[in-house]
Amino acid sequence: MAAPTAPTLVTITTEAIKKAGYTSTSSSQYATLLARAQSDWIEEVKWDIWSVCKKLTALQKISIQGITKGKSIYPLPTDFSSHISATLMYGATTGTAQAGAATSITLAASDASTSAIIGKEIVTTGGTGANQINQITAIDTATKVATVAYTWATNPASDTTYRIVDYYCPMTEAPVWDYDNRSMAQSQVRPEYFHIKGDNDNGEIIIDTPDDSYSLKIRYYADLMRLDLDSSTDSTIVQIYRRYRNVFTQGVFVKCLQSQDDARYKTEANIYGNLLQALQARESYGMDLSNLIMSVTD
Repeated sequence: MAAPTAPTLVTITTEAIKKAGYTSTSSSQYATLLARAQSDWIEEVKWDIWSVCKKLTALQKISIQGITKGKSIYPLPTDFSSHISATLMYGATTGTAQAGAATSITLAASDASTSAIIGKEIVTTGGTGANQINQITAIDTATKVATVAYTWATNPASDTTYRIVDYYCPMTEAPVWDYDNRSMAQSQVRPEYFHIKGDNDNGEIIIDTPDDSYSLKIRYYADLMRLDLDSSTDSTIVQIYRRYRNVFTQGVFVKCLQSQDDARYKTEANIYGNLLQALQARESYGMDLSNLIMSVTD
């Protein structure tokens, strides 16, 4: 049996309006309510979800960016809300790709990598499709074609530079004022600490002054309020609609009833509140009670 079609902004709002009893798609009232649902109410539901939990598992994302020797300050991702971790990645094998495809990258002609790189991660550091990370699952040492585990968001090309990761250096967060309160200029080092300053509008991540070029992986939570709910190409939105469809539908339904002074509003609003609470308990990272294991010992 095929997987069900992913819900969209249109299908969710249409379902909610019809659930409220407005089924005549040719009426002007239906058109007015549907327009409000898609422009206003769906955004209100998004805020309702965001207000109860800002660390939903569906909002976890990864950002990759290059670190330049001697430069300490870098921008946060544009959809950044809060961080989970920051990891520095380094590898001695670098080069410029000869070509790329959906699930492969052709390493430089001079690249002497062997089957020992299978299982390692490869980071694109510049050129076409820069700042992506993937895992090498196979390598043809004759043709230099490395097969990767996942489809690239943007296929590498002949101008794509890369690094094969040999070392991971998890970094420790420190308050930003520790960086500001230094009494001496810092020597160049392999960074061990990071500091978060500001937010997604003008935020920065500050690290120890690097002694070499690295790749930085930031694992973070995206800001739900910045995601375009009308996008069918954003994988995060597709996942959110799949997982929280009942919450979005009930929320729009409730707001439609409220706008029409419908007597069902209070009852349905209570159901909506319960769905939000259940979402918070189920989807917050680390809060899934199904993972709880207890043991009793003497």
